[in-house]
Amino acid sequence: MSILRKNRHAFRPTLDGTLEDRVVLNASPAAVMRAQAAGMVTPREVAQVHSLFAQQFRAANQQLQSYVQQQISAAYRNGRPTAAQLADLNNNISGAVNATALRLSAQYSTLPGSSRLTSGLQSSLLGGARNNLFSRLSTLTNNARLANNQAALTRAVNGLLNSSSQANFNQLSRFFQTNNFGRTSVSATTGQPISLTQFMGQQVQSLANNSFGALRNAFISSARTGLFANGATPTSAQFQTFARQQLPAAFNAATFPLSSALQVLPGATNSNLIPQLRTSLLGNGTTANPGLFGSLNGLGTTAGNLANFQSFQTGANNAFTSGFSNFASPLSGFFGQTTVPTSFPTTNIPSLFGSNFTGNNFFNGFNSGFGGTGLAGFGTAPTGFNTNFGTGYNSLITGVSNPLIGTGFNNTTPGFGSGGGGGFSSGGGFGTGGTTIGSGGTIGTGSGGTTIGTGGTTTVGGFVPGSMGGFFM
Repeated sequence: MSILRKNRHAFRPTLDGTLEDRVVLNASPAAVMRAQAAGMVTPREVAQVHSLFAQQFRAANQQLQSYVQQQISAAYRNGRPTAAQLADLNNNISGAVNATALRLSAQYSTLPGSSRLTSGLQSSLLGGARNNLFSRLSTLTNNARLANNQAALTRAVNGLLNSSSQANFNQLSRFFQTNNFGRTSVSATTGQPISLTQFMGQQVQSLANNSFGALRNAFISSARTGLFANGATPTSAQFQTFARQQLPAAFNAATFPLSSALQVLPGATNSNLIPQLRTSLLGNGTTANPGLFGSLNGLGTTAGNLANFQSFQTGANNAFTSGFSNFASPLSGFFGQTTVPTSFPTTNIPSLFGSNFTGNNFFNGFNSGFGGTGLAGFGTAPTGFNTNFGTGYNSLITGVSNPLIGTGFNNTTPGFGSGGGGGFSSGGGFGTGGTTIGSGGTIGTGSGGTTIGTGGTTTVGGFVPGSMGGFFM
């Protein structure tokens, strides 16, 4: 179907209740401001957001299809693959599909009233729906006739991916055509109508806060089991090995959904927001600004932090509290907030995946994090887990798929030497994955959730209290 051309003028939502005089929608400025003041959603705004979603949907599926083709070619490099190799291929592709489901679910979660849309997407890709992509891919890779011919298998798999993608794209288009965004776009704190982009902004900020909390939980949890088990006292060298194995994977896992969501937020990719967030996480390549990554990696240089788990947890919490201010500041500036939040949730962080895909029956509990880490695929994988699923998943949540991190983990990162990276780490289990934020289009920490940090603006339900208003350039 035809999608309206993307508006060349980027715009950004403000969440502090100030209605700015500068408006960028292609309509009468006075009319747009009156509409926004009344909490109305304009057709032009919906069209622009729809265009962004269409672009990102196609990009996600093109990347998936390209990856699948590469894996099929690799499987046939030495001739017809064995049954075991075909099973590994199927698991590898399934992991990539799982990553694509998370990427699109994170984007869908920014839209009001998207619970059924997200549920339908996951069911069609991961299981639950009739003829879901998982089961149909398994049928193809287990077909003896197709296995004898690489070209035939490639054509069959490409056709299946195309038909599945088209069906889900049609569902997304119908959602934009039928959803009453003027009714469903409401403030999380006041319940009053707001513009669609303002609604997306509050969802993205909640997702960011939850991502930070999930990263904190996973890092401390993995350190408890990997370094301090049974009262052990690790050396500085042991901590550095642990950090080199686990930190890159945890950062990729926690930030991937946020990176995905930012791709559909109007104005986000045309601003300095993503580079600023990346610097807050990874630093700028100097010891003067190590970022959160460098601060966590440096915990082992202070002997007191490794004396026992309680001391380590205190040091880690201090690093996360300090790092959150630097992380939240660019978001607050982008959204026009006058106060930077200083606390983030650490409990009641729900999953973007539906309950059917977070239990142990779904790839050994991959999407809820092995050992309860809370990050999809992060932690020590249980015996019997097919690591090819993790390989496929990891391949689609890193690099160009995750601009918040990109290729940031290298020897120039302060405190981080060579040999680091995500994936499967010796002695530390599997360390990569998505994150656990938002379910069925609803993002929030839940009432009564624990927060880390003091002062400033406190998060409630995963979002900063306050009224909504206008746009600014």
